[in-house]
Amino acid sequence: MVQLKKISIHILSISLLGVFFLSNCGNKPKGNPSITGTIEGAGGQTIYLEKLEPQKAIILDSAKIEENGSFSIYKKAGEHTFYQIRVGKQKPNSSIAPNTNIMVIITDSTETLKITATYPTCSATYVVEGSEETNLLKEINAIVLANQARLDSLNKAYQQNPQAFDKIKATELMNTITAEQSASMKAFVEKHLGKFVTLQAIAMLNPDADLNLFKQSSELLSQKYPNNPFVLNFSSSVASLTKLAPGTIAPNFTISTPDDKPISLNDFKGKYVLIDFWASWCRPCRAQNPELVALYKKFKGKNFEIFGVSLDQNKEAWIQAIKDDKLTWPQGSDLQYWNAAPAKLYNVTFIPFNFLIGPDGTIIAKNLTGKALENKLLELLNSKQS
Repeated sequence: MVQLKKISIHILSISLLGVFFLSNCGNKPKGNPSITGTIEGAGGQTIYLEKLEPQKAIILDSAKIEENGSFSIYKKAGEHTFYQIRVGKQKPNSSIAPNTNIMVIITDSTETLKITATYPTCSATYVVEGSEETNLLKEINAIVLANQARLDSLNKAYQQNPQAFDKIKATELMNTITAEQSASMKAFVEKHLGKFVTLQAIAMLNPDADLNLFKQSSELLSQKYPNNPFVLNFSSSVASLTKLAPGTIAPNFTISTPDDKPISLNDFKGKYVLIDFWASWCRPCRAQNPELVALYKKFKGKNFEIFGVSLDQNKEAWIQAIKDDKLTWPQGSDLQYWNAAPAKLYNVTFIPFNFLIGPDGTIIAKNLTGKALENKLLELLNSKQS
């Protein structure tokens, strides 16, 4: 069954918050509460203030919601970062959704917030006073949810009548929605450059297309939030991307061929070389291999080479896949799966993935496939299409 793909949404949601570390909230401190509000329909539930960190949430405080829905949380937030207000038990969820018991906020110890919402659809109904960046975060989420709804309607139309479904027009519409969302996120980041909330928007952009914006954001955020784990992760990723940007020198590596001989990227100096990251267990890789075989036949002997780098663990399976798929170009692997040294060096987080390297060792492009790759090689090699 054909499934229309959804826009990849890298958004803070409870899918990132799988591990909870309980703290002893103890007696409430005296003084004014830091967060107050009303959660309609949540009387008798417990409400939690939690600090978010990559892959975990830490409970800072909790309170009992009164029967009329009112609540008060006294402990202040700490540094300026992502927090969440959770009402009742955690609901498992793999992506942002309009009907969860989670309200993500951006705040710090200097702000006093007032929150209103309706339980259990808190994520869709919450209103926050006293936090400019939380309201900006809600703007981002609203854009993403609206686009996701458009894609969901396409999927629904296909499921209801697959025979009458115009897949070409649907693909064009999906591409339009993706492009519109990227344009919205880029405009948001540029408008609010340096604000913490831009981490949410820039995560939905293509770093290869907007690397300068990524670098500028990383520099500003690192100056303002040098120890924040989200900023540190972002800056680390940008640093890796910068080292692998088109025009930079491709880092050399050495691995072993199927017959246990060393093979290095530097062995291909003077040629255009496509580093093809793949594995025998990767179905999309295997499905793409016939295209590469045809491409190799077309350009072999024209100063072009493919260097297959496998993320296999099982040597026999790797060798069998090379034979079955008729891959006649040089191959290498250290048989370390996702811990493969070349994959780490090139920041490869999914496969298939490739890098096109020039004769002088510079990176020309990343992850070109199909006609885009063929046309690029025609351009570079000054060949005529056969």
